[in-house]
Amino acid sequence: MAEVYDTGHTAGTDQVSRQRFNDRVKRHARRAIYKSIEKGNVTDIGENGVDVHVTRDDLKQPDLVHGEGGVRRHVRPGNKEYQMGDKPKRPKGGAGGAGNGKAGDSGEGDDDFVYHLSREEFLDILFDDLGLPNMRRLNIEQTNETKPKFAGYSNSGPNNRIDRKRTKRRKMGRILAGEGGYNREILAGLTEIHNILSAYDPAPPAPKKELYGYDNFVPLSVQCSNMRSEVTRLKDAFFELATPDEHDYIEALEDGLTPLEAKKRLVPRFNKSTDLQVRNFPSQPIPQNRGVMFCLMDVSGSMDEDKKTKAKILFYLTYMLLQQNYESVDVVFVRHHTTAKEVDEKEFFYGTETGGTTVSVGLKKVNDIIEERYLGKNYDIYMTQGSDGDNFENDMPQTEVEMRKLLGYVRGAFYAEITTGQPQSLWNLYDKLSEEYSDRFWTGKVTSRDDIWPLFRSFFSHGESGTGSKPKMAAMMPA
Repeated sequence: MAEVYDTGHTAGTDQVSRQRFNDRVKRHARRAIYKSIEKGNVTDIGENGVDVHVTRDDLKQPDLVHGEGGVRRHVRPGNKEYQMGDKPKRPKGGAGGAGNGKAGDSGEGDDDFVYHLSREEFLDILFDDLGLPNMRRLNIEQTNETKPKFAGYSNSGPNNRIDRKRTKRRKMGRILAGEGGYNREILAGLTEIHNILSAYDPAPPAPKKELYGYDNFVPLSVQCSNMRSEVTRLKDAFFELATPDEHDYIEALEDGLTPLEAKKRLVPRFNKSTDLQVRNFPSQPIPQNRGVMFCLMDVSGSMDEDKKTKAKILFYLTYMLLQQNYESVDVVFVRHHTTAKEVDEKEFFYGTETGGTTVSVGLKKVNDIIEERYLGKNYDIYMTQGSDGDNFENDMPQTEVEMRKLLGYVRGAFYAEITTGQPQSLWNLYDKLSEEYSDRFWTGKVTSRDDIWPLFRSFFSHGESGTGSKPKMAAMMPA
C-alpha cells in the first residue's frame, strides 16, 4: 500500500516545489539576459531592461492526484452506442490547445508568460554571485565614514529621541518600589481601623468590583486609597458607637499613619537621572571595501572594430559590476597604442584614436597612477586588460618588467586575449606569469561574442571571499 506524506498545506505549494519553480523562472531570466549581452550594443546592455519569456510548461507546479489505474466499471444511463465489452475509441477533433498540430476549431491554449525586468533587476540577476576576488575588509580605524547605530538608552539627549512609554514605565516602577514599604504599613493600619468600625455596620455594602480590578489584582497605592475612603465612611457613620478604648486605639493608629504619609510624599515624582529614557544612536565607523579597478585597452591598428567591440563589452560589464556592488571602488580608464593616456568613461568607450602596439607603455601608465594616487593608502588594486596579443618583440622584455611590477601591487589582474588565430607573444608571456602568480593573475581568450560572458564570470566568480584559485574557462551559461 502506497503512503503519501503531505508536506504542505496546499498541493504543489510546498517549499521544495516553490523553490524549483523559482529556479526555473530565474533560469529563463538568465537566458534572456545572456542573449541580450550577446546581441546588444556595448552601452545598451541592460539600459532598458529585458523581456523574459517563460514557457507554460515551466509555470506549472506538480500536484498529487488519484490516477486511473486498475479495472473500473462505469454505468452510463441511456447508452445506445456500446455493448458490454466494447472499448470506446479516442474522440476525434481539431488540434485544440497549444502545441504542434493542425488547426482546429475547438480547445484553448496558453501563450508563454512574459514579464519585464527593469535595469536594476537586470543587474541584480546578472551580478548575483560575482565580485572582486581577494578583496580585504578594512579595519574600523581605516575608514572615516560613519553611520548612526542604535546602542541602547541614555538619560540625556534631544527631545525627539525620548522614548516616552519607556520613560513612564521606569518612572512608575521607581515610584511603586519607593512607596511600596510605606503603603504596606499604611494599608495594615487602615485595615485595623476598618475591622473595628465595620463590626458596627448592620448591612455592610458588597465590595465594589471595579475597585479591585481584573483577577482581584490592585496596586498597593490604589488599595490604600480605596481603604481610606471606606474607613472615612465607617468613621462618619459609626465612630460614636465605638467604645472609649477603641476610640483611643483608632486615634493612635491614625497618629502612626501621619509620618508614613509624610515619608511617602518625599519619594520624587520624576527623577531625570533614572527615569528619562532617550534612544542612543552614536556614530559607528563603517568597515568597508576600498578598491580601484584599472581598465587597460589596446587601441592599436591591429585591433579592428570587431575586436574593440568585444573588449568594450568585457570592460563595460566590469564597469557595471563595480557600479552595482561597490560604492567605494574607483574605476580608472587607460587606452594605449604606442603611447598611453588616462581617459574618461566616454572617451574610453567611444574614442577613435589608434596607432602602433607597445604594451609596456600602457602597463607603465597604470603603475605610475598607482604609485601617485593609491599606493600605501589601503586600497585593493585590480586591473583588467583587453588586447589581441600583438606586441613589438623589442618591447616584450620591458612589458615583462612592468607586468611583474604591476603584479606586485595588485590583488587581482585579468587579461582577455581577443583573437581568432594562434596565441600571440603577449599570451605566451602572460601564460607563464599566470602560472607564477596563480593567486592573482587570470587569463582567457575571446574568439566570439559568445565567449565574453563565460570569461567574465570566470574572472569574477570568486567574489569578495575568493580563494585565489585558478578559474576554469568552462562556459557558465545554463543549459
